[in-house]
Formats: sequence, C-alpha cells, structure tokens
Amino acid sequence: MEIKDFIEQYKEDKTEALKAIHIQTYLPFLVKKQLVNLILGNVLFDQDGVYLYNAMDKYMSYTLVALSTYTDLEFSTHDQEYYEEYDKLVTSGALGEIFGRIGDDYQVFLRFFEESFQT
Repeated sequence: MEIKDFIEQYKEDKTEALKAIHIQTYLPFLVKKQLVNLILGNVLFDQDGVYLYNAMDKYMSYTLVALSTYTDLEFSTHDQEYYEEYDKLVTSGALGEIFGRIGDDYQVFLRFFEESFQT
C-alpha cells in the first residue's frame, strides 16, 4: 500500500488502517545481515581512506529500509516525496504505532545495524 493512501486511512480509522497493512514481526537473521550491509553501503563513503557519513542520511536510510521490509508500505521513489511521507507518518503517530507492532525484532535489527555501523 502506498504511504499516502495509508495515511488517509489512518486519519479516518487507525485500527482499520493498521489491519490493512501486513506487518512482519520477525526477519530471518540472514535477511537482517543483508539489509545492514545494504544500508551501510548506501550511507558510508570513503574519502581519502576515511569512512564518512551523514547522520541524517544514516537515520533515514535505516528507517526507510526497516519500514519497507517489515511492512508492505511503499514509499515514493522521489527524494522530496519520501521525506514528506516520512513526516506524515511521524506527525500522525503511525510510525511509532507500526514500530510498536513489529515488536522486539525491530530493536534487534536496530542493534545489529548500530553495532555493524560502529565496527
């Protein structure tokens, strides 16, 4: 489901909107590992042998991958639009609700990501 459609439904009836999307509560270990490597490859860049990153890009990349993987929500492919979609998810309260429904596995995935990032 596209984010904009989900947000409209969520504004009308939160419970029904959340029922309308598929939320996974577990990702296999190897899927987590592949996703972490994908995100790191998109966030880190080598400048004269030193790896650099933008903290805001790191957060957004992780969040978009997590949402897209744990749910069937579809973000826009245009940069400006997916930032707006993210903002709407946050301001509506839906983002926290979705991550809460994912449960503990979301925290495990985040921990794997952060530990891999620090390494």
